[in-house]
Amino acid sequence: MVIRLRNERDPDRIVCVTNSTWVSILEIAEQQDWRPLGAVQPEWLWGSESLLYPPEDLLSNNLTYEGGKLVILDDALNLADALERAFLAYEPERIRSYTDLTLFGVFGSAINGRPGIGVILEVAELCQSGAFWIEEF
Repeated sequence: MVIRLRNERDPDRIVCVTNSTWVSILEIAEQQDWRPLGAVQPEWLWGSESLLYPPEDLLSNNLTYEGGKLVILDDALNLADALERAFLAYEPERIRSYTDLTLFGVFGSAINGRPGIGVILEVAELCQSGAFWIEEF
């Protein structure tokens, strides 16, 4: 399954990651002291009140609205800060042999679910740009 992260104000600004990569990114951010507020359904979808999803729902596949979930500005900026700290603390793994290489990096990092530094940076930059939608497709 693929998760599409789409900026709320600029729908053309998109980052796509696998479900397992998204979970890994959130875990990395939590290790950097990010505490998620949760995702919302905007009030125009539900009337006068926004529906706040619990933080663990950022990881779930249960979308009650087919358009996805919205991560609010404060949460997006806090996530960006945590990912920047993770980026600065990131220590790449040493490649043991040439046979471990693929066009996309090292087999081992794909197996253990650790996202690449470029993915962490892309998601952090998207978060810095403001609120974003989490959509599955």
